[in-house]
Amino acid sequence: GVGEATVPTFRTTMDFIGYSEEEWLPHVNGTFKAAIQYVNWVDPPEPGRDSHYWHPFPAYPDPLVQPLGNPWFVSIGEGASLIHYCLRKRLDGEKKSVAELICPATTLSEHMKSPKSFDDPTLTERYAYHMDAGLIGDFLRSRLTERGVKHLVDHVVDVALDERGFIQHVTTTDGRQLSADLFIDCSG
Repeated sequence: GVGEATVPTFRTTMDFIGYSEEEWLPHVNGTFKAAIQYVNWVDPPEPGRDSHYWHPFPAYPDPLVQPLGNPWFVSIGEGASLIHYCLRKRLDGEKKSVAELICPATTLSEHMKSPKSFDDPTLTERYAYHMDAGLIGDFLRSRLTERGVKHLVDHVVDVALDERGFIQHVTTTDGRQLSADLFIDCSG
């Protein structure tokens, strides 16, 4: 199969439909993904120079738990927020990006370490996965059809919408009109 990467919400989706990470991850040859590295994203490639940008997966605060907002803006003393401290460091010549200064995921990724602590869940960084796309499809098809989900392979040639713009039914190449509570467009 093809290797694919997910976003952090994939874990929430799998938990929601009833499959724990421990149950499905081994079936898809999955690994953890702590951040995305964009190589030569900002600067064009030059011999002997490695240019890259890290995009970590920071946790977004729950307004009920952290009513003052994002932890990047917490005060570090002297009335300065963490983000302003990092920006000041950059202005003073610091070469590391703000993400590298304040988010452990970038360092974990560079050293090929897991963002997940197996000993202390409170130390776990937000993460996503790399996996075999064919294997996750096989896993879901197998498990969901056991639970009564119908799996059909066909091509949609027409979509009929109701007065609100919602899908009323789809028509397939063999002329079937299919109605459902949920349609997932996998056309790319």
